Amino acid sequence: MRALGFCVSIGHAEFMADWFTKHGVPSATVTSRVDAAGRQALLTAFRKRDLRVLFTVDLFNEGVDLPMVNTILMLRPP
Repeated sequence: MRALGFCVSIGHAEFMADWFTKHGVPSATVTSRVDAAGRQALLTAFRKRDLRVLFTVDLFNEGVDLPMVNTILMLRPP
């Protein structure tokens, strides 16, 4: 699985990345807090399978071209 998780806030994305990583699924957040060079580094790690899930908020949309993604998570906490 290589997933892109759409979250409702940066805090939510950071929580989800931390939770997944602690449970054995290497993950990271790609948000407005990450500069362009950092985003590229995260995408490179994702392409190389060093990361399995990227959680994002209002940065990517459903039309983003990441052909390696095979799972989409639309996350909405209660």
